[in-house]
Amino acid sequence: MKPLPDYPFDDLKNYGVAPKYEGRAQFSLILNNTAAYHSHRHFGPNHVMQRLVQGLVDIDLPPLVYANEQSGLDVVMGALDQPPSVVVLNGEGTLNNDRPRAKMLLNAAREFRTGGIPTVLVNTIWSDNSDETLELLDGFDLITARENASHSQILCKRPDALLVPDLLLSAKIDTTPEKGKGIGVVDSSARDKSLALMRFAATQGYPMFAMERRLVNKPLLIRNTGLNPHDIQTPVIQDIHNHRAWVVGRFHFAMALLVHGIPFAAQPTVVPKMQAMLNDAGLAGCVLPDNWGDLTPDAMQAAVQVALDSWDSNAMKRAEDYVEAARIKSDDMFARTSALVSG
Repeated sequence: MKPLPDYPFDDLKNYGVAPKYEGRAQFSLILNNTAAYHSHRHFGPNHVMQRLVQGLVDIDLPPLVYANEQSGLDVVMGALDQPPSVVVLNGEGTLNNDRPRAKMLLNAAREFRTGGIPTVLVNTIWSDNSDETLELLDGFDLITARENASHSQILCKRPDALLVPDLLLSAKIDTTPEKGKGIGVVDSSARDKSLALMRFAATQGYPMFAMERRLVNKPLLIRNTGLNPHDIQTPVIQDIHNHRAWVVGRFHFAMALLVHGIPFAAQPTVVPKMQAMLNDAGLAGCVLPDNWGDLTPDAMQAAVQVALDSWDSNAMKRAEDYVEAARIKSDDMFARTSALVSG
């Protein structure tokens, strides 16, 4: 392999390589490394990518290279001595609303498959895409969607697509279980929803956590919610045990809570991934009303209490079963990926 300026794996946003896998007879290429794309700020994509990488390592198809844009893909392909054995497109948070980068990634996968290289689409959301974009799904040997809403849209083009819940649900998440107290609040990827969560935290005196630095760096906007910007914390995975319950606007934070059996009230997301996943899990009762952010403080608190009260023993069992099913289905997905190459 020709030398590249960005060793080791994951150092840069656009493309990267993993030197420890050089010289392997078989290796994979990952399209859409969301951890690197978000500069490793969000633990959700970080853990999803760790699970994806480990799953490929376990089937002896370790990811030697990744690319997030066409320019990065051109660089890594120009450096390889041989083509990848399989190309894996991580669809999380990307394949919706006919995004230009989504089309670039889908077209890239199609070209690999045309060249005789197996292609796999994993962990995908699929929402509000045109029929033209839907046609690009013929560029894959294996497709998995992470919730029923996406799966049903994909099935009309690919009836062989599988339903495999989000990879974070089967990731190894090391935390220290503790008996938390009180309620924590986590922001959303949408500004108006984050501001509503901040107003709620301020009126109730709850600690506020935010991943979105672009919003946190606007102190005047935050002070209008009643919060002191300096009191807002950046959440890490270990924080999930610090409170007995949460109000969340972040999809992957909710998934981490699900793994550890911690109750939460979920704010609906703009792209309906939160609602879709919790509906699949039989936990729709913990989803807050669509207009929650427009309610009075007392009404917001009342809605949160209703959502938290939905976590009875039956709901806890459904959450546990859903996480276990996700692990089984993820293992099966990697086994099918291995069979594409060995076959």
